[in-house]
Amino acid sequence: MRRYKFFILPILVSVFYIGYMWYNQNKYIKLIKNDASLLKNYYNEYSMNYYDALPKKNNDIDKMIKWVQFNFDSSYYKKLNFEYNVKYDSILKRSIVYSLGKDKRDNHLKHKPFNGVKIDSLGQFSIFKLSIFDYIFNSSDHDIILGVFYEPIFKCELLGNPETPDEARVSQFELFMESKSLFGDKKYFPLFLKMLKDFENNYNASLTESGELNSLFFIYKREGIEIICDGNLEASKVANIKLKLTDFISNQNTSYFDYAVFGLELY
Repeated sequence: MRRYKFFILPILVSVFYIGYMWYNQNKYIKLIKNDASLLKNYYNEYSMNYYDALPKKNNDIDKMIKWVQFNFDSSYYKKLNFEYNVKYDSILKRSIVYSLGKDKRDNHLKHKPFNGVKIDSLGQFSIFKLSIFDYIFNSSDHDIILGVFYEPIFKCELLGNPETPDEARVSQFELFMESKSLFGDKKYFPLFLKMLKDFENNYNASLTESGELNSLFFIYKREGIEIICDGNLEASKVANIKLKLTDFISNQNTSYFDYAVFGLELY
């Protein structure tokens, strides 16, 4: 009888250990999938407000999460379960956001045992469980892809349509101070629009030839001005507009906003 006890005890311990590891894996994958779902939802909301929403580094994800936390109540906002990192591809204009493995170190996507083949046209990867054998004996230096994100598309061709009402064009505008939107704000938004109108009038009046009006769209950030839609103007003219606009805005009061998307009607 003692012999049987000698053999049964290790078997029971092994079964218990395998059961515990199986439970642990299920819980781990559930939390990982929850992070992937949260990030997808957050990015969908965020990219509707920020044209350059594509995260290129960790700080961009932090900013996005801070924005969600500020603009949504606690029933929508949830904290991510695990640490993450971002791998930006400047050629494909996409970012891969991935969770660090159980070793909590960034292994730069060298090992992805939990990710399957792409499952949709946007290149999202499936997240699945390993076999219990692979899970127990697999090394912990793996990263798990949570999502693949692409830059939002700004439809410049619609903005250049002369039949587009001014309301529709202005609806493309965005004005933010940190996480707070100032679009439609009774105090600051009129100031912002007046500043743009002043530049339009000054620039157009400075030209010797007028021609046709062109719709150009820009992004303003503290780092400078970027052009989204160039109105199909020649590069030298666009560069001159950007230079004059940068100089003009630098002499204006911009203390009430730190991010803006806006259009100008210029000859």
